Amino acid sequence: MAALAADVTGTWKAEFDTQIGVQKYTFTLKQDGKTVTGKANSIIGDGKNESSLAEGKIDGDTVSFVELLNFQGSDLRISYRGKVSGKEIKFSRQHLDKRQ
Repeated sequence: MAALAADVTGTWKAEFDTQIGVQKYTFTLKQDGKTVTGKANSIIGDGKNESSLAEGKIDGDTVSFVELLNFQGSDLRISYRGKVSGKEIKFSRQHLDKRQ
């Protein structure tokens, strides 16, 4: 019997401590079946950014997506993978190589 997928629709807040300082995020996610879409609003230093999320999916209690971020004129792809547990998602994130 297949496990039921978690429902990640809603607003999720996160903070990441990085080499450029603390980054505060608000993710707005919408789930439709196994597909996840949404956007990320971030505060990095004094700057605010809004970016779209791509390649979003959910498999059981694992959610993943790619943030398409423009930071200081550079296009970045940041991969997120997280385990949903109740009202919390424990994310790991990784910068992906720039694709041509």
